Amino acid sequence: MERPLRDDSCDWTTRERAEHQGVAVNDPKNLLITREHVRRLLPLMRLSPEQEAGVLELPYPVRFGVAAAAFEEVGVDLDVLMDRMGGSP
Repeated sequence: MERPLRDDSCDWTTRERAEHQGVAVNDPKNLLITREHVRRLLPLMRLSPEQEAGVLELPYPVRFGVAAAAFEEVGVDLDVLMDRMGGSP
């Protein structure tokens, strides 16, 4: 679905739209991840109790990159997680 162009108060500009050509850009770097979100992912991550405790010790909410780095430290990168969720990158 195409987003309509708006006036100058909107972040969407003709130039930005031309660069993305109608494709939604997923830029999670400023996304905040909550402890509850991580708790729902734990069964998919298949971690030991110690690893789970380590992941849950983060000072939530944390930025996406912080959570992703913590997941990678316990051996679950985003590709593995997405695969276990039944999706594909």
